Amino acid sequence: MPFEPTLPADAPDLERASAFEDYLEVVRQRDRALRRPRALSTSLWQDLQPHLRPNLQPHLHPKDPGAAPAPAGRLAWPDVLEVLAASRRHGQALALYLRSKHRVVPLTVFPLQRLAHCPMRRDQFEALQLCRLQVLHVEPAVLRPPGDADALRVGERRHYAPLSATSWLLAMRGPRSQVLPELAGARACRRVPGLTLDTPGLCGALTAALQRLGQETASLATIATWPGMDRARAARLLNGLYLQGALIVSRTHPAAHAG
Repeated sequence: MPFEPTLPADAPDLERASAFEDYLEVVRQRDRALRRPRALSTSLWQDLQPHLRPNLQPHLHPKDPGAAPAPAGRLAWPDVLEVLAASRRHGQALALYLRSKHRVVPLTVFPLQRLAHCPMRRDQFEALQLCRLQVLHVEPAVLRPPGDADALRVGERRHYAPLSATSWLLAMRGPRSQVLPELAGARACRRVPGLTLDTPGLCGALTAALQRLGQETASLATIATWPGMDRARAARLLNGLYLQGALIVSRTHPAAHAG
């Protein structure tokens, strides 16, 4: 059975989601679901834990009713942006296993080297239904970035890409249309001046909003009122900038309470 009907014939041979879920059941039995997975650091686990919950019965992903039901008794991980944000905060390289229909797409992120690895070409990754990606599992990265002393664990160079571009793509087209927890509530935001951004596909109202954020500080509610913007587009823009380290966030600026 082909991976995605819309993908070319040379798409990589990815693991079936059903087989990977059998593996996760073994992991769950080992770690007893609500305890910290052995491989994750305590600090990273504490950061992610408030966003995890046990599945007491099969149910749909909360941010995506079209996603496959999560099996009972298994942890429901945060969405992909929350995991990327935690990886960035802790500077820890992580392997994310993302469900796309009936296959699992592995995505490894290296926040310190600002790289991402995926065994798919960029156009193949973009062809996925990114709005329905579901995080099945997270663990420390096994792969290493190019130039690492452990050369046997370095993947093919063509499979590495800038983390900034990957984060931006997932912020713009992924399942999350609300601001990350770090940006929620009374916050005022402004783009970091002079920083080179990686914003593939940016156009129209988003381009104008990005330029405006370089000149003024505004809240999410205010940005949502700008021409061509709404709350979801404003949230995606702020999330994308935050994941690139290109956002100045303030709770004390007068604009934080505007709107």
